[in-house]
Amino acid sequence: MFTIINAILWPLTIVGFVIYNLYRKNVKLESSVIKQNNFITEILSTFKDLTKATEKIDSTIWVQSDPELLSLFESVKEIQNKIKEYIETT
Repeated sequence: MFTIINAILWPLTIVGFVIYNLYRKNVKLESSVIKQNNFITEILSTFKDLTKATEKIDSTIWVQSDPELLSLFESVKEIQNKIKEYIETT
């Protein structure tokens, strides 16, 4: 009788332990995915704000009068275009 109960409890204990560990990992992964999603949403919002600011600055004349500022501005526009391409392809 004892061996039958023992034979039933050991596999149940092992299966229970495996299920518990998988559940904990799943909860951690869901939390990580939510954090990453929030981060991406914030980055996209910042990117949209940066794009608006860039367009506003691009329309002013004083940027073109300073070569260093113009080169910096062109680099920012290149980065924005690459990010925009990435966003559109995903």
